[in-house]
Amino acid sequence: MAKQKSQNRKIHEEKITVKKLSPYERQKIVYLLDLQGFSNKEISDKLDVSLSTVEKDLHEIRETSKDWFGSLTRHGMVKSLTDASVQLDEAQKELWRIYRNSDDENIRIKTLNSIANLTMKKKELFWTTRQDPYYHGYGKSDVF
Repeated sequence: MAKQKSQNRKIHEEKITVKKLSPYERQKIVYLLDLQGFSNKEISDKLDVSLSTVEKDLHEIRETSKDWFGSLTRHGMVKSLTDASVQLDEAQKELWRIYRNSDDENIRIKTLNSIANLTMKKKELFWTTRQDPYYHGYGKSDVF
C-alpha cells in the first residue's frame, strides 16, 4: 500500500498543472514538450488534459507558423529560412530523446549543451534576419 501511495505521488508530481493556465500559456508548454520529442499522449498525460486538446493546440501552433512562414514567402524571404528552422527543431527533438534515454551524466550534460546551442542558433537565425514572428506580430510569443 505504501509503495502504491509513493507511485501515485510520483505520478502526480510529474504532471504539470495547467488548469490555471490560459490556453495560450498551455500551448507554449505543449509546443516545448513536443519540441522535446514527447508523443501527444505523453504530453496529454503530463499536462492532465485530453489528447484532443493537445492535438488541437499543436494544430493551431502549426497553422500559426504556416501563416507566418507564408507571409515570409509573400515578402520575398527564401525557403531556406523555413528549412533551417525545421531542421533545427528536428535536431533538438532528437537531442531531447538522447538526453531522456541516457543514464550517463557526461552524455546528458553534453546533450543539454547541444540543445542550448541549437536554441541560440534558432534565435540568431530569426533575429539576424529580423524575421521573428513575435517581432512582426504574427505570433503571440517568441516561442513559436
